[in-house]
Amino acid sequence: MKKYRVYVDGIEYLVEVEESEFGVYSIKLGEKEAKIRIEEILDIKREERKDTKIERKTKKETREIKKKTIIRGEGTTLTAPMPGKVIEVIAKDGSNVKLGDPVIILEAMKMKNEISAPTSGIIKEMRVKEGENLESGDIIAVIR
Repeated sequence: MKKYRVYVDGIEYLVEVEESEFGVYSIKLGEKEAKIRIEEILDIKREERKDTKIERKTKKETREIKKKTIIRGEGTTLTAPMPGKVIEVIAKDGSNVKLGDPVIILEAMKMKNEISAPTSGIIKEMRVKEGENLESGDIIAVIR
């Protein structure tokens, strides 16, 4: 487990971070502990994805990028784990969510999938609407 000093709005926090599997981290702040999933965000429009070849980074480079994302305190991005259609938006901008709370219902292959918050916080930005089709990796919301 590694220890970090994290600064959020000028306040220093001492956190312990351990990667339990690739992209999934256990973060401990005092007595509170949360598991979060971090995924790299690719800044490519859906239409461009089919034709664009994306350079892959090594696992070590990707981990370093992801760790820096946590420390900056920009929030946690919730992404679509699979392609599907948004059939219900449960959380709205400004909603308080806890780790595991449902954020949207995504229909994929005629099955309803509850997509849950990967961390506790406030929905800073909900980026999807009901009826919208998503691809795997599309950003659903930013939680801060």
